[in-house]
Amino acid sequence: MIILLDSPRSIKKYNDSINKYDVELRCPCCGRRMKKHGKYKRWVHMKHQSSIIFVLRRRCGSCDRTFSLLPCFLTPWSRFSNVFREFIARWLLMGVPLTHLTKRLSHCTVPIISLRTLRRWKMKLTSRFNQWIAKQRVRLAHDYQAGDDLLELYRKGISLIQECELYFKILFHGKKHIPGKGKLFSSLNLRQHKGLFW
Repeated sequence: MIILLDSPRSIKKYNDSINKYDVELRCPCCGRRMKKHGKYKRWVHMKHQSSIIFVLRRRCGSCDRTFSLLPCFLTPWSRFSNVFREFIARWLLMGVPLTHLTKRLSHCTVPIISLRTLRRWKMKLTSRFNQWIAKQRVRLAHDYQAGDDLLELYRKGISLIQECELYFKILFHGKKHIPGKGKLFSSLNLRQHKGLFW
């Protein structure tokens, strides 16, 4: 299982501060203290660099489960960082065709991404986005106090991007601003229920 760490968004800062996360943790299932269970290496590809990071592990003796303490700039089983995947999602949202994405990505120093992988990512991101936006619409309609004001926005003609910005402003109301480019997916992952990753 995965426990996301609210870690720095860069590989270098994470590697420099990894000892900070080597602390005692409680099991999310039963609440008992977990024991250290080693660490493993993992390749991570950012837009212009590829590096190896260490992922810490914990084991709960009572429920016999092992947890990986994954930094928030990654998703499980993905070697590409959230920053990289977020930029691809933004390009797809702007309507950039997949065949043009391969040209844009050719300037990066990360391994070449096939068109087949991009198609798979597009399907996953589209599915995740549709689930997320439907959930936000229901939540906003249910929680919003002045429903007439919300209807007025839709009457004037709000675009999908403006609608997303509205949801992000509501979701990150405690912050001064919406997380910037490259930080959005990581921030969303930290706020989601376990198992739901962008």
